[in-house]
Amino acid sequence: CTTRCEVLDQPGLDVGIVEERYRQISALPLDDQPAAVIELVQESPELFIALRRCCFCGYCTATCQTHVLASDRMRDWRELFMRANYMPPDDSRLVMVDNEWHIFSAYRAVYGIGYPEFVSLPQAAEAGPGTVDTLFFPGCSLVSYTPHLVRAVGNWLTDAGIAWALSDECCGSPLMSAGLFDRAAALRQRVIDQMRAAGITRMITVCPGCGDEFSEYLEGTGIEI
Repeated sequence: CTTRCEVLDQPGLDVGIVEERYRQISALPLDDQPAAVIELVQESPELFIALRRCCFCGYCTATCQTHVLASDRMRDWRELFMRANYMPPDDSRLVMVDNEWHIFSAYRAVYGIGYPEFVSLPQAAEAGPGTVDTLFFPGCSLVSYTPHLVRAVGNWLTDAGIAWALSDECCGSPLMSAGLFDRAAALRQRVIDQMRAAGITRMITVCPGCGDEFSEYLEGTGIEI
């Protein structure tokens, strides 16, 4: 698994080390864990750097025969780092994608990127059921950096006779990278609430990460991805 990931392979680490050190620290009383994290970072800065570089892609254990989900463990580490004050919230302001302004919305504003020709998810939610039945969720990178592709897909959906709306929201992955898991969950729930208000029964994603993040939350909602 490890050789699939340059984040772990370059410093000579592996998933087993990541798991072992986490189990050692998580077994401690909660009040003792931040001090143990600080000690770990001082002893093994290369491990801290690798854990912070991880973007939860899951590639390292995508074919793991024992079904280890390394990306889930990496998120657990972010929570430990937050509690040890190694990830102050102010350091993550640019990726707080649940705010009005963040790195993606600011980029779109600066370069005049928008999609007024398409029905937005908030508009569909305000109109109520009957206007659209499908949500196109490109993800924060695609919707910001490649508007020509977003329009190409949008026009293809329209030509296929699909009644759809567009969301320029993020799945919350940048918030999770900053250890802000509750805020990421609230952001996803906000999107789902708007989908329900609009009567949407299908969500089309491009980014596999977006699909993974929403799949758990859409179980039992009647909305398919």
